[in-house]
Amino acid sequence: MAGGAMIATASTSMAQGAPSIGEPTNVTVTVDHYNGTVKVDWDAPTGGTVDPERYAISFALDDVGTDPAEIVMDHGVTTGNVGDAGALDTEYTLTADVIEDNGVVHGWFSVTVRSDNDTEGVYSNETDFVSVEIINMPDVVDNQAYERDDATGDLTFSWDASSDGFIDPAYYRIVWGNNPTGVDGGTAQITSTSYTVDYEEVGDGTWFFHIYACGPTGDCHIGEPMEIAVSEGTPQTTELPATGSSNGLVIYVLLLLTGGGLLALSARHRPRGHA
Repeated sequence: MAGGAMIATASTSMAQGAPSIGEPTNVTVTVDHYNGTVKVDWDAPTGGTVDPERYAISFALDDVGTDPAEIVMDHGVTTGNVGDAGALDTEYTLTADVIEDNGVVHGWFSVTVRSDNDTEGVYSNETDFVSVEIINMPDVVDNQAYERDDATGDLTFSWDASSDGFIDPAYYRIVWGNNPTGVDGGTAQITSTSYTVDYEEVGDGTWFFHIYACGPTGDCHIGEPMEIAVSEGTPQTTELPATGSSNGLVIYVLLLLTGGGLLALSARHRPRGHA
């Protein structure tokens, strides 16, 4: 009996002395479609008998809309090795290149985080997964601008493509409305970085124009609105200067391209106001 009691006591003592490590807490995942990044953020654990020496981030990508609970965490990164600068950071940013190297760059993106202590050989459980959706769209355009043709009232828009997002633009559209969020008209797909919108397509008024940068599946990132007062143009007219004669001088030049020469030049007077 006494021996049995001693063995039980020793076993209990050994269990109490085994190192343990707590899970990270408050995991958040933020998608930045402008810069093509996913930021994972968490807090250090408060439980356990040893501290983390680094963290491991596992992630999974799914392009077909599977329930995130069924996704297998088959990719991973760490904050570094023991003693490395940044090994104890409580955030990690995944770039579009890293994500694409491990799968696709759109669809469900699910993340878990784990605390590691390699010195003691103890590792926490994975946190509950956090899932976000990466939309298959590029960054907004850069340097958007427009010029008005005073003669016609037409508007020519120009912009630069951005490569900062998860994907490059597949095409663009210009959309306008009578308020910053309204849609009253728009162009078809545009594959260049400039386009002229005819006055007749829009009409008089104050309109808000947006340039859409779109991905291959039709998801578009909308640029900042441009508020523009649209009006019909004023065609330019040219008046012939007076010649000093009350009748006016009308010069007719007849160019006949026979042998490339000028065959006839004639001038005559005619009263003004007559055909």
